[in-house]
Amino acid sequence: MLVHLPNRPFSYRETPEDLASLRSLLEVHAQPFMSTQLPPDRHILNLACGRSDETGLLADLFSHPLGETQFTGIDIRAAELDEASARWSAQHQNSPKLRARFLNLDGSKLPLLKEIPSPTHLVFFRHQNFWNGPQLWTSLFDHALHQLHSDGLLIITSYFDKEHLLALSALESLGAHLLTTVRNPRSRPVVQTEGKSVDRHLAVFALQPQEEASLLVL
Repeated sequence: MLVHLPNRPFSYRETPEDLASLRSLLEVHAQPFMSTQLPPDRHILNLACGRSDETGLLADLFSHPLGETQFTGIDIRAAELDEASARWSAQHQNSPKLRARFLNLDGSKLPLLKEIPSPTHLVFFRHQNFWNGPQLWTSLFDHALHQLHSDGLLIITSYFDKEHLLALSALESLGAHLLTTVRNPRSRPVVQTEGKSVDRHLAVFALQPQEEASLLVL
């Protein structure tokens, strides 16, 4: 498997350990749901991506070995996007199979954004922030589902227990099919905030139910 390495070190010393935990979670609970019917050339969309530290591991796990991966990160925070771009956008120089770009755009206007390839084969929301604007996040989820390939996956992670449940309910109300939801046993507590930890929960959704999906109870 090709491993995509960042062009510069991560900003925080905890990040490599957090990403290793997330990689294990995705390998066991998300990657097996990736349909073999998807084309080799794939588009990964990382919404509200921030620094998008997870770019490399998403490309590692959800790319096809015979295809090219287009990776698009969208956020409204310019400083974080500059960091993401500096870390990942030059990947094509070393790996012609990954084309990463990071756009300062409003994800709530996703249907109007001509810059975004369609359809998307994987939509990723790391640390969705549902309770900081339920209407906005419901809109983001809805747009993402409409962008999704019929055999694609939508994946979220959450910092908090209650917020995760709120996001699950919102996505299911929009017609998404929950394939699995799992608590991360290696989640690192954020000591400044009670009940918060990094990638505390993971959930995987599809547009259609999968017969072999194993639903894990929170």
